Formats: sequence, structure tokens, C-alpha cells
Amino acid sequence: MDILLAPVYSFFSTSFYRRVIRYSVGKGFLYLAFLSLIYSLLILFFFWTPFKPNIDKFVNWFAANLPQLTLTKEGVLTSVTQPFQLKSPVYGSVLVIDTTKDTLEGMPSETLIYMTKTKLVFKNQNRNELRVFELVPSTEEAKAKWKDFVLTGPFLEGWYKKLVPVVIPAILIVVFWMFFVWKILASLFYSLIALLINLFRREKLGYGHLLTLSMFALTPVAVLQIFSLFIPRMGIALNFFTAVILTSLYLALGILATQEKSPESSV
Repeated sequence: MDILLAPVYSFFSTSFYRRVIRYSVGKGFLYLAFLSLIYSLLILFFFWTPFKPNIDKFVNWFAANLPQLTLTKEGVLTSVTQPFQLKSPVYGSVLVIDTTKDTLEGMPSETLIYMTKTKLVFKNQNRNELRVFELVPSTEEAKAKWKDFVLTGPFLEGWYKKLVPVVIPAILIVVFWMFFVWKILASLFYSLIALLINLFRREKLGYGHLLTLSMFALTPVAVLQIFSLFIPRMGIALNFFTAVILTSLYLALGILATQEKSPESSV
């Protein structure tokens, strides 16, 4: 039950931390896995779910307007008048096809994808970088094995529909492991601070208990980091130093405020 309610109890409950310092390291790892699952589900729900209808709409539009392309060992063949431009009313110029050219000379600067007879270029507008892919085989052996391939809009749309069921669990798995590894490393870092705080405790805790406590004590910062995804100003305030200070305060709560009262203070 503590694992399920830790995102709440970790903010204020001394009795919660008194129980946590008795837990095994294995239970700490189990808790981080639980926290990672929550994080990955929130990312999927709040980021992938709202954007998917727009992605579906774009793929449908792109598939309906893409001309038929035949990839041969000599280059791309198409029957449309060139240069052919696929321009979205929302995203602007998405694709320009000009198979009359074999080089990138005269490539339009405003398009995202540019296709010549032998090359496919993707432009990263944020970094102003180009990724160039050759569309023809480079060796005689590859040319001998080459089979012409017809690329159409419905073909791409079909592959998109096949990939969507794979993308969802892939997002969950990738985000889960990124968050899990991140918080394990954070726990190891905070356990060093816990060792220092432990020097001021009358009955010292073993490192295993301090590591477990660190896994739970980082919860308030982790919860605030999750909220900062939706409240940018919170993310600005929650920098590395404030995160360390806040987590150190909760470590002090878990280490010092949970110790038994001394006989002198109980008289």
C-alpha cells in the first residue's frame, strides 16, 4: 500500500518514512518501476493521444496526394509534371519531387523533403541540417539483385496503420526505461547525501536502507517534474540545485525525524 500511496505520503508523512527505512532495496526498485510506469502512461496519454488525430489526418492527406513513384536501379520514375510540390495548408511545403535533377543544386529551401532522381533529402529546419539518402544501388552486385519497387500513397498509409499498434507499446517501453534509469542514478547520487546526513543520527542506518530511502525521498521532486511538463514555469523553478535541496530536506526528514527519542528527552 505504501508503494501505491507514496506519491502522496512522501510529501508530508513522517510515519511513512519510518516504515520506508525498514524496506529492502528490492522494494525500492519495485517502487521506482511503479513510478516509471505512471510517468510513461502520463506521457502517452497527454502527448501521444492528443496528437494522434492530427497525425492520422496528415497521413491520410499525404497518402491521397502522393503520386506513384517507381524506384529503379537507375533512379526514380514518375509521370507527374515536375518539379512537383506537395504543399500542406497547415505545414507548408512538405515534399518536392524533381527527377529531372541528379544533384541537390537548386534545392528549394522551404521544403521538408526533397527527392531527385537518385537522392532523398530530409531537412531538419531547427538545426538547418540535411540528411541525404541514396535511392540507387552503389555496387554492381547490388544492381544485379535490384528489383523495381512501386511506392504509392495507399502503400504508405497501410504501413502507418501497421506501425501504430507497435508505436504505442514502444513509447511506453522507451519512456519507462529512460525514467527508471534516470531515477536509479538519481537515487545513487542522493544516497551519498544520505550518508552525510546519517552521521547526525544516533542509531546509524546501513547503506542499503539509505539507498532505499533515497528512492522514496526523491518522489516529491519527481512528482513536481511530472507536473512541470504541463506547467513550464514550474520546470524553470525546479532546476538541479532546487531539486537537490528539496530532496535533501526529505532525506533529513527520513533519517533524523524518524529516530527514536533519546532517554534524556523522554524524561
